[in-house]
Amino acid sequence: TYREADETWHKFVYLCNEDKIVEAVNFYRENQANINVALSHSVVRFRFHDEVLGYLAYEALPEPEAQALMIEAMEFDFMIFESQVVLNPYNETAATYFEYAYRMLQELYYRTDRHDDMLTLIDRWFAVVEPNPDRPAQALIATRKAEVYYAKGDDEMSLKLLREAKTLLETELRNGGNAEYLVDNNNGIL
Repeated sequence: TYREADETWHKFVYLCNEDKIVEAVNFYRENQANINVALSHSVVRFRFHDEVLGYLAYEALPEPEAQALMIEAMEFDFMIFESQVVLNPYNETAATYFEYAYRMLQELYYRTDRHDDMLTLIDRWFAVVEPNPDRPAQALIATRKAEVYYAKGDDEMSLKLLREAKTLLETELRNGGNAEYLVDNNNGIL
């Protein structure tokens, strides 16, 4: 398996070196599993997806196909870093790349109007970084979801979530919460 993965990786590199970008991207799409095995370190694989595959995909494919390919790659990376952070919350490298993969997916989901995927992503991200969210974290979750519902055109749900966030923050302040902290850590929604 590793020999086959290594050979696949070298063929991909060869196609890139020969400036056969379309062929390289198509070859990647057909051999994605082997290339991911060849790039066995999660950070290296993520950097490859972000800095190499992304460039090649947008050069070789129509934008919707490039976006779909990048979403697939970033979802894989997000899942890998998510599991690393869950297994070892003190792994700063995994936490950094987990955050970066989250932001990349967030942008890709917004650009492709994949609102339901974005809502799921918000829940997954917070389940890792704030498994037992306090009121300010719950307000931030509601605010992020309100943005998604607004983008979906569901103003009613967006307003409901913003009101929920406001109530959570007001309750936190009444119970002695730090107003400056709440403004700094909740996108200034106070």
